[in-house]
Amino acid sequence: MHDALAPGQGAAATRVKALETRREALRRSLTARFWLRFHASLVVAGTFATGFLVNAAMLQWPVHSVWIRWPIAVLAGYAAFFVLVRLWLAYVGAKPLVQGSPDDGGWVVDLPSPGRAGGVFRGGGGASGGGGASASLEGSSRALVPEMSAGAVRTDATGSLHGGSAGKLFGGVGIGDVDGDGLLLVVLGLIALALVAAFVGSAVHIIWIAPEMLSDAAFGAMLAAGAVPGLRRIREDDWSEHVFRATLPVLAGVLATVFVSAWAFTHWFPGLRTLGEAIRMLA
Repeated sequence: MHDALAPGQGAAATRVKALETRREALRRSLTARFWLRFHASLVVAGTFATGFLVNAAMLQWPVHSVWIRWPIAVLAGYAAFFVLVRLWLAYVGAKPLVQGSPDDGGWVVDLPSPGRAGGVFRGGGGASGGGGASASLEGSSRALVPEMSAGAVRTDATGSLHGGSAGKLFGGVGIGDVDGDGLLLVVLGLIALALVAAFVGSAVHIIWIAPEMLSDAAFGAMLAAGAVPGLRRIREDDWSEHVFRATLPVLAGVLATVFVSAWAFTHWFPGLRTLGEAIRMLA
């Protein structure tokens, strides 16, 4: 029985090897013809812009709760990331917006076979251009500071702010007498730092992995459409599956940071809607 399975196993191994050879050939071709990390930076910029605009639109709706706004803005940006990657696939010719058969002249793919040196991937677009966690930084809004809930934040005769629980936060480490304004400023700085670190870190990571992620997405789109000669029957994840797997850890990290930051913001600055309002309150 082992001998009977050997030919089939050999054929499967040959197909897998051919798949990886074509995938690597496409990666080299795309890297040589396009500035993939620059393209990824444009996609990331569009992702952040979408999240920012969604957050600003919800403020005007109005949706005051950061528990609702921030996660929705992140998810909206993530959805925009997929839209922008889909447009990029059309730009390089891997998946036209108006889908046609690879045999009807709608698109051309010429990948080097294992025995050929070099090769050309011909798609739409030029030598550069194009156009990703996902999330938006909290924008500033009108100078509107709602009334604080009783006991949460109060002012004394000098006008200084004191948090109801601020003096207890570090009570056991020798700085329980920290001025309320100073402690709230530290908390606000930590929230802003966490958000910036999450967004910048996710952007850097996506731009760094862009050559592999975008090449795999292009190859998955082409293979699913039967546009790679000799490999039409091989099962391969579609482009969206490649992108989702590559970016899911980034999305999870950004959402976790956003939820923790939203909790901290609502706990220390109840009634406020934006980081900008908190900064103006402490100024």
